[in-house]
Amino acid sequence: MGDRERFRCRNRIDAELQTYVDGFADVSDIDSLPTYVAYAALRDGRILVGDERTVEERRQRLRAEYERTEPDRERERREFIDRLARGET
Repeated sequence: MGDRERFRCRNRIDAELQTYVDGFADVSDIDSLPTYVAYAALRDGRILVGDERTVEERRQRLRAEYERTEPDRERERREFIDRLARGET
């Protein structure tokens, strides 16, 4: 399935799921998300598809990657704040 069709399918699933939940629902392809977003989704979200062993392995890999890249995210955050302060954004 191509990227465009995958996107359309996820949107249809999002719309259908939204009718059954209070609040916000988002269906995401974990493999297509940045590490910090995928980590938060697996940490805080509800998994709809995937066997528990595979999901737990992915969760552990993402946690390790998230922790490994924390200094980079912090540096980027500080640089962004500095650019804001200088009026460069």
